[in-house]
Amino acid sequence: MSTVGRIRPGAIKSSSDIKVLLDPPAPFSLLPRPVLEQTGNAVMQASLHALQGAFIQSLAKDYARWARDPAYRASRAELSRDETTGM
Repeated sequence: MSTVGRIRPGAIKSSSDIKVLLDPPAPFSLLPRPVLEQTGNAVMQASLHALQGAFIQSLAKDYARWARDPAYRASRAELSRDETTGM
């Protein structure tokens, strides 16, 4: 299953690809496999689309702040240094 998200043309684009393998427990194992797959794919697609959209919007807001606020940029750079040095 894959999805593609976009804020506006040329701004932020994303794509995701998720594979889920499962062995359905009873009573779901009694349902035809195509029915389970279609239902599962629809639920996963909707969930992924919602999560991806929220992530992209959050990323866009964070980038806008980073681009206009030198103090915020410096604080984010410091956090990045801390993560790479393990502090």
